Order: sequence, then structure tokens, then C-alpha cells
Amino acid sequence: MVFKNMYISLKTAMERSVTRLYPEKVMDFAPACRGLHYLDSSKCTGCGICAQNCPNKCIWITQEETKDSRLFPEIDVGHCMFCGICLEVCPEDALSWSRAFELATWSREETVYSPAQLFETYQRKR
Repeated sequence: MVFKNMYISLKTAMERSVTRLYPEKVMDFAPACRGLHYLDSSKCTGCGICAQNCPNKCIWITQEETKDSRLFPEIDVGHCMFCGICLEVCPEDALSWSRAFELATWSREETVYSPAQLFETYQRKR
């Protein structure tokens, strides 16, 4: 019995390590990975359907300070459960998922992403 346990321990110790060196090597994600939202402002009409259907009410429509002052969604990812309902109900497919997963912040105010920040995320996707 003792030798069997020692054999199992040695066999486990000789196996390949599963530890990842995270900052240096980021692992590959599945195609269905849900990260930060992308916003394509050229497709967004500001209809607010995404905000109306959000179960956590973490999306609201704000007026962006631009020359045409259009309406865009603002998302609080601190309260978002990443369910994807906002993406499904968007009639123009203006919202999509990114692979940005490092969303940790030091304050709750930083978890609110403005339309400009969501659009920047979209620009980096391309």
C-alpha cells in the first residue's frame, strides 16, 4: 500500500506542469470568450433596446459630447453578469464581445465604460 502511494506521488510529480506564467504568456481563449463589450458607433442608433433588456440595469443611454451629440450606451461592467442579452437584442449588431478580460480596477467608478472607451475597444479589435 505504501509503495502504491509513493508510485502515484512520483508519477504525479513527473507529469507536465499545469501552472501558467500569466503575465508573460497569456493562454488562448475559446471563440465564445466573453470579455469587455465592443461598440461600433457607426452601427449604433441609440435606440436603447440594450438598456431596456439588461437584467441588471447596468446599461444606460448617454449623450456623447461630439459635434452631432448622438446617443450611445454606457456600461457598468462591475454590475454586468456578461449574459449577452444586450448583444442579442441589438437590431443593428452594434455591440459584440471582445477578448479583453483584464477588467480589475481600484475603484467602482472605473468599472463604468463610456461610449468613447467602448468605441476605442472596437478600434483595437480591427
